[in-house]
Amino acid sequence: MRRALLLMLAGGLLPALGCDDTPEPAEADAAVDAAAPDAALEPPFALDELPDEAVSGRFAITVDPAHAVFDEPTVHPRTEPVQIDGSGADGPFDLRVHAKRPAGRPDVLWLEVIVLNREATALREVVAYPEAIDGAAAAFDVTADVFSEASADAVPVGGLGPHGAARIALALPAGEAPIELTLRLEARTTRFEAAHSSPIAVTDGELWAAFADGDRVAVIDTAAAERIGHVDVPGRPSSVAITADGRHVLVAARDANTVTVIDRASREIRQTIGEADGVGRDPRHIALSPDGTYAYVTAYVGDRLTRLIRRGETWSVDARLDLGRRPVGLAISPDGATITIAHYLPRGLIARNEAWLTIVDADPFAVRGELTMADEFNVDRVACLADIFGVHPSRMTSEGVASQLAGVFPTPGGASAMIPGMRISPTPVTETGPAALETVFTNQPAGRFSPAFMFYVDTRESPKWAATDGILDPPDVNLSYATCADLHRESEFTSRVVLDDGRQVNLGPVLPLAQAGLSETGVARAVGYTRGARLALMLSYVADELVLIDATTHNPISQTHLQLSGSNPIGVAVEPDGSAAWVLYDNSTYVSRLDLAAYADPLPEPGYRATEYADIPEFGPGQAAITNRRLVRHLDDLPEQPAISETATVELVDADPLDPLVRRGRTYFSSSNPDKYPQLSTSRQAACATCHPDGGHDGSVWATVEGERRTLSLRGGLADRGWLHASGTHRDLHEFLELVVPQRLGGALDEESADAMIAWMADGIPELQRPPVDEALAAAGAEVFAAKCAACHMGAALGSGNPDPDDPLGAGLESGPALFDVGTATDSAGVLIGTFFESIFPPLEAELFGLLRGDRALGPDDRAQEILDFAPRPVRARGQFKAPALVNVYDNVLFMHDGRFETLDAVVEHLDGQLGLALSADDRRAVVEYLKTL
Repeated sequence: MRRALLLMLAGGLLPALGCDDTPEPAEADAAVDAAAPDAALEPPFALDELPDEAVSGRFAITVDPAHAVFDEPTVHPRTEPVQIDGSGADGPFDLRVHAKRPAGRPDVLWLEVIVLNREATALREVVAYPEAIDGAAAAFDVTADVFSEASADAVPVGGLGPHGAARIALALPAGEAPIELTLRLEARTTRFEAAHSSPIAVTDGELWAAFADGDRVAVIDTAAAERIGHVDVPGRPSSVAITADGRHVLVAARDANTVTVIDRASREIRQTIGEADGVGRDPRHIALSPDGTYAYVTAYVGDRLTRLIRRGETWSVDARLDLGRRPVGLAISPDGATITIAHYLPRGLIARNEAWLTIVDADPFAVRGELTMADEFNVDRVACLADIFGVHPSRMTSEGVASQLAGVFPTPGGASAMIPGMRISPTPVTETGPAALETVFTNQPAGRFSPAFMFYVDTRESPKWAATDGILDPPDVNLSYATCADLHRESEFTSRVVLDDGRQVNLGPVLPLAQAGLSETGVARAVGYTRGARLALMLSYVADELVLIDATTHNPISQTHLQLSGSNPIGVAVEPDGSAAWVLYDNSTYVSRLDLAAYADPLPEPGYRATEYADIPEFGPGQAAITNRRLVRHLDDLPEQPAISETATVELVDADPLDPLVRRGRTYFSSSNPDKYPQLSTSRQAACATCHPDGGHDGSVWATVEGERRTLSLRGGLADRGWLHASGTHRDLHEFLELVVPQRLGGALDEESADAMIAWMADGIPELQRPPVDEALAAAGAEVFAAKCAACHMGAALGSGNPDPDDPLGAGLESGPALFDVGTATDSAGVLIGTFFESIFPPLEAELFGLLRGDRALGPDDRAQEILDFAPRPVRARGQFKAPALVNVYDNVLFMHDGRFETLDAVVEHLDGQLGLALSADDRRAVVEYLKTL
């Protein structure tokens, strides 16, 4: 919601510490290392592609451009103006067509064409051929380009899973007479469906679930809802995959750097394939090619994709491929030809950062390219908005990059995919007290700054970000901005207000479009699909909720979401008949069974929510540069919650292996549902883990009450760090939680809850493994570091927080932290919304933004503290900062308090010059190599 303020304003105006010495394969430096097949081995295992036959269908479509629904205020696509002949014809296809008149293209009628598969057999290579009747003008294919005027001779639909659906969009020149066209569909049948990585999988009445804390994979009888066995897999197993023939279960274990092959029938381990065999370091995700030949494994620390090949009953490393940083969840197309991998955190400096996916070809095994999603407010991207106001883009740039892309979740047919994540906000993460002065920020509920996002990928052909057709719907759309900005389809789950007449207004989505969620929820990590992939099940990790989305139109299905009984869901598996789903949690020791019968038979029809853009005086002008009006949805006959219920829970272990206090603290750290935990927050959007996922960081910088500050990693815990924050403004965790939870998140933390969170944050947060290094160079760097750097970076955490050696929590000594000026004070880090907006704010808001931008002195005369009434900070001179802890320092996306550098090399070079360390080029290289071992 807070990130949306910029657009609102525009619219209103228009394993062990140290280096792991596990040997690395000699070939690992090569981009691709494909092992030559041994002639003595069996040929690769592969399922036959059967059945494979051509199918077709033909439909006559008539659209009435004079229909009365086009005169209504709502703008959503409607079925009433459309007649379809051919839906009862032989063949697997059925068709649904919705029509609308987009305000941004008044010259056309827009058809949302939904192709349905009526059969239980999947379809591939589905193509639609629009044919005009009686010489009428041909249709335009606007599925991927909403401004296209190219004649649509053949429109790829992609693949359709069993009983699946896929969407294309056609634009027809609009006159007064009815428009007629024929749509011919052709495809081939297939047995293969898209695959994705998951910590939980189901087949033939069995559920296999990875329980990382217990170093085991549990086996559940789905019919009886009881645990029937388990397999011990050391090293925190995190992902499972079951072969299509049901014989093997493959498990990736992140801390052991292994892939374990389990015989499913006997539950015995057949193989363990490790780092020395070519598995990358910290393998978190595994997925199988649909034909059963290959398994693909991503390595979070190793920055690698490893391919395993199956020959009979044996698996071996077949090839390795170097990737960019932090690869996580992956998907494989139904034909096995394309592997799409999400990267968890963004890359690049604030002014040019981006989230991205890597696209890999299976044959030849090589990176095809990257699918990047640049921050819309990077300097080069914000020029579209700056042109409207006639200002230089540097005055409007800010932060808003996507982050925490957890994985790629394709529909079974492979025509589209969903990617859960979040965005960094460019408006302040404020802390306020009871005496705060009246501003737009102090009037906002606390904690509403990190809503969940869902990003959509068009995978009909080569993966690309899905087009946002809804930007053409508002009646006051600014076409010059809409055509320039290249906005992509996404859903944001922000807060809402229901008006007296039953309509709903969403308060601040970045893109106020019909696919935005109807009510708020927090960042998600997993997606599943109901039978026929008609609906998507999104799991909100921090809010413990299941969110239901129309998987074809991306419209919401219910007003609010289903609250799950467990804590921090990380995976969902749907039973083959679609009657039930199973949910796995990060902080509960059981799996939940959900009844999906209401959505299994009959299958839900893809559809759209009634939507309009209206002036709502009590809420002021609109929310985005694409409209001055408010996004309003009609709630007629829309259920309050999904028609899903939890019918059983099954324990994965006999007893939780984690200390109860630590478990409770880790749960609180990761949670933000005020209905479950009112002591933590007043919003579902912001948990500690929202900015510090798994105790790490989100790869960016936020505007805080102390200034623009990089999110610091908490890995390794805080017990050895002393004074906290970049300026050393909080003496210990007790003080931090007592102040920040109520003033930033709106919670009221009781002592018992605080003790639990402290137990986790002080000593429970694990470190990451270290990347492979040149050990000799790192050893030389250790010597240089001891001589040149250790005076500032001291103690176990190698920081200057000055911890009390007698305090078990490492509270800072009363004398304060050691602070240093290394020449990094700044007037602006480019994070807070651009300086241009200060000129259009009311005076108090403009003053506050000027204070929170960049750096200022802290202490009793702090004007920002006077305005917001946050807890006073100790006296800190501008430009003086604590030397940060260096635990897992290599894992940072950005460096220094304001994120001004993106590499360790740049940091060392700056400090060398600023502090006069007189390091040689070899010394700098050695220090960087040593830092990777910390």
